[in-house]
Amino acid sequence: MVLYNKRIEDLQTLPALSSSEVVGNIILCDNSEISLHNEDALFDLGPKVCYLPMGGNLGIARAYNKAIKYVQSEYVCLFDDDTVFPSDYFEEVAKEIAKTKAHVLLPLVFAKSHLLSPCKKEKNRIRGLVEPYCFEKIE
Repeated sequence: MVLYNKRIEDLQTLPALSSSEVVGNIILCDNSEISLHNEDALFDLGPKVCYLPMGGNLGIARAYNKAIKYVQSEYVCLFDDDTVFPSDYFEEVAKEIAKTKAHVLLPLVFAKSHLLSPCKKEKNRIRGLVEPYCFEKIE
């Protein structure tokens, strides 16, 4: 999970991730530009959590790539600090992997009704990918 100027204590999804039997380890990459003393909160999070300060906002791609170097499991889920998901999210992901044998699953990310991701750049415009790909909206 990538943090940006947010305190660990304010992460809504962290308790669900920490208590999940399906989640092996949680890697928090802190892209914050201000000190929020997040390292002080680590003692309460348990051995499942690894905290990686990035030393400022180096971008989400760098944070994700750094986190992946520390992964100790077969599967990886990438989240931002404002990501929310239903309580059965990991069970649904496991079912989808079993059903499709997919190597990569991507959610559709919307801002209101505008598809943000996955997307492609065409002539300096970002366009959501809908055709010819088949995606199912996760709500």
